[in-house]
Amino acid sequence: MSQTSPTGRELRARRTALGPRLEAPELIFGTEFIVDRSADDGGKLLAQAALELGLTFWDTAPPYGSHPHVRAGLKLLPRPAVQIASKSRVTEPGPAYDDLAGLARDLESEYLDLGFIHYVKPGTWEERIQALPAFVKARDRGLIRAIGLSTHSAAIVQLAATIPEIDVICTTYNRDGLWFDQGTPTEMLAAAGAARTAGKGVYLIKLLGHGKLCSSPEQVDAALRAAFGVSVADAFNIGMANLEQARANLSLLQEVRP
Repeated sequence: MSQTSPTGRELRARRTALGPRLEAPELIFGTEFIVDRSADDGGKLLAQAALELGLTFWDTAPPYGSHPHVRAGLKLLPRPAVQIASKSRVTEPGPAYDDLAGLARDLESEYLDLGFIHYVKPGTWEERIQALPAFVKARDRGLIRAIGLSTHSAAIVQLAATIPEIDVICTTYNRDGLWFDQGTPTEMLAAAGAARTAGKGVYLIKLLGHGKLCSSPEQVDAALRAAFGVSVADAFNIGMANLEQARANLSLLQEVRP
């Protein structure tokens, strides 16, 4: 028996535009917390979340250790049915392109839906943005479908919002400003709003402060309600360990954003 949403409909993620080139469910499946499973078991979980709940966008990166799990999940579904984001920290254009190609190979996929210039910190903008030509080349050649930039800094979000080639910005948000490198929650929302106005897709991470807002069910509920109520986000990325968490998070999201 399928679970129903707060509206009484079958619980299934709504899809939304994520910038000019992608469409995604409002809830993105962060894969960093499935790595205690075997790769095959993690792949089955991801495929089940996609089939049952419509959670077809899987966020991964080499440091998470979840590439094998995502690779296993991709074998269970048609490739066009799933969107994959992975991330690179390589700066120089030539090596950055090769790194993106390596990410796709490691996932046994011909392409990434979203390739990120990953975790741009304050004071590193001029160095990190040197990778952008490689990402444009990768997008032009179909190696990636869209270019993303991730950061924990409101000032970096503001800078990224001015770059036409960047399609999606991923940044930190929670009510307490946890895991922010720079800026307050209010400043982060203003920067995200500027990015949306500039036509970028925006998805938010660290809604639970990387576990620091998880001391009780009540604290989790309050933190997620505060984050889900943010109007400038297209989607929300939560690291989830099982299908029960996915169902609960999606149900709450649809309650807050009916």
